Order: sequence, then structure tokens, then C-alpha cells
Amino acid sequence: MMKEALSLGSRSPSVLYQSFRLRKLKRFGIKSFVPPFCSGQKVLIVGAGPSATRERIDEIRENEDIVVSLNSAWKNIPDADVQSTEFNYHDRNTYYTQINSLLARPKKPLVFKPHSLLRLEDAAVLKVASLSEPLGSNNAVSYVHHFNIPGNKLLKLQRHLVNRDRTAIQWKGSLSLWIDICWLNGVHEVSLIGTDLGSENMKGDFVPHPTNSKNAATPSLVTMIEQLRRTGYLEGMKFTHHHYNDELRKVLSNEY
Repeated sequence: MMKEALSLGSRSPSVLYQSFRLRKLKRFGIKSFVPPFCSGQKVLIVGAGPSATRERIDEIRENEDIVVSLNSAWKNIPDADVQSTEFNYHDRNTYYTQINSLLARPKKPLVFKPHSLLRLEDAAVLKVASLSEPLGSNNAVSYVHHFNIPGNKLLKLQRHLVNRDRTAIQWKGSLSLWIDICWLNGVHEVSLIGTDLGSENMKGDFVPHPTNSKNAATPSLVTMIEQLRRTGYLEGMKFTHHHYNDELRKVLSNEY
């Protein structure tokens, strides 16, 4: 049974705007993605860090039920069950480069983080929707309907993070998003590889997320999980680590 996802509270103008934009996405043919996760499954999340070599992924994926690739990690696992992706909407040239790279991908469903599409102009959203045709499926392009941080306990811990500028704090990082989706859907075993983006010997925080604006920047993933772990968040979940990020390994193992 899916855990209850606690909302951010009142329907602020930003939330109403998001709801309006989501309706537009649906009119353009971009549908809401339903995660294929359920209790008892094992999920492998593949990042783009140096530990995620194709050979190592092949070694460990046989023991997993669902494989999720994050952004450019699809290159090392082109047949992932879920390809999570997004756009750098702050840089128009980068956006067009990313659009063209999507056309070169295998015929697999593409799942976008919602804020990545909501920031695009209508013409750009239509361009994204048109990717369904060459990818060979009406459901090839979708968005994951996920705007919640994991419960309201974080708000009590860091109330000043709730509303900076007009944007409510969200899980903007791909890894944090999919860990939370696994949690909400009752997945008890998650394996991580490639979640050491930055350097092979990375200690501490992740590199800054490229699409985070200054006014909506979140604390680091490690910081958020460490705080929430103390409140019981992710309790009962088992994490298997195939990466070099010692700090992430420590905080997910409750070794703080």
C-alpha cells in the first residue's frame, strides 16, 4: 500500500500555477507516470557517477526487479525500465542539445521530473510531447506527479526553507526524488550505483544541482536525509551500496 504523501499545506499561488500547468501538459499529450513499484520489489537506481560502469551494472542488475536510470546514466544502461530525465531550462542552448540527444535514445519511456517541464514555454513542451512519435509509443513521454517533500517533519526542522521567493521547497534532485517514490510505494530494498557524482573519492555533499535556482535551492541530499532519518523517515528500508560516496552510505545506514 502506498504511504500517504503529505502536501506542503495550503494551496498557494505557486501550487495553483503548477496545477494549471499540469493540465496543459496533459492536453499536449504528456501523461502522468505511474511508478511500477510495489512492496517486496528490489529497485536499482543508477546515477552517472564513476562507479556506474556498464560492466558493474550488468553484474548487479540480475538481482533487481526494476532499474531506474538518472539523466545521462542511461548511456550505461540503455534498457533501464525507467529513464528519469530533465532539462536545464536556464540555458536555451543546453536545452536544444538535450532535446536532440533524446532523439538518439533507444525506444524506452522517458519520465520527466515535473518542475523540469513546468518551467518550459509551451512551444518547448510541444517539442517534448512530439518525442513520443519517434520513440514509438503514446506513453513514451510522461512526467512523475511528485511535488511533495517527504512529510512535514522537515518543515519543523528547517522552517525557513519552506517559502524562499515564490517557490516551495521540493525534492529537486533526481536521486532524492526516486528514493522518496520508492519509500511512498513500499519498496523495502534499494540498490545504488553511480550516486557518487563529482569525484571517485567524494566525501560529503553532492555537487550543486545545475537546475536549482538560488532562490529555490534545497539543502544537500545528505543533509535532508540525515535530518529526516532522526524522525523515522526511510525506516525499514534496506540500501545496498555499489558507489564511492561514503557520506551517503553512512547517512542511509543510520550511522550518524
